[in-house]
Amino acid sequence: GTAQAIPVTRSATINLTVGAGAETNTCAIPTFNGQELRIYCAAVAGGTRAITFASAINVAGNTIATFGTARDYLVVHAVEVGAVLTWEVAVNTAVALT
Repeated sequence: GTAQAIPVTRSATINLTVGAGAETNTCAIPTFNGQELRIYCAAVAGGTRAITFASAINVAGNTIATFGTARDYLVVHAVEVGAVLTWEVAVNTAVALT
């Protein structure tokens, strides 16, 4: 649901249902190298859902992924940059990154 932290203790598929307002979630750094989150927007009732990641999820330095349309889809993988784990976008279908 909105205003909740996305669990990062294991790989997971997360299906979002977005209401009429501006909804939010947060996502901490990954727990282990190779971890994967598959985030799918199943339904939208006019609003958006912005997920703020604890670190950049791409080379551009984006940390926010905004879902606003049914079928928006994002896959992030855990990778090591130096000795630090971070999420990296592997697949992005229509999710706005900022």
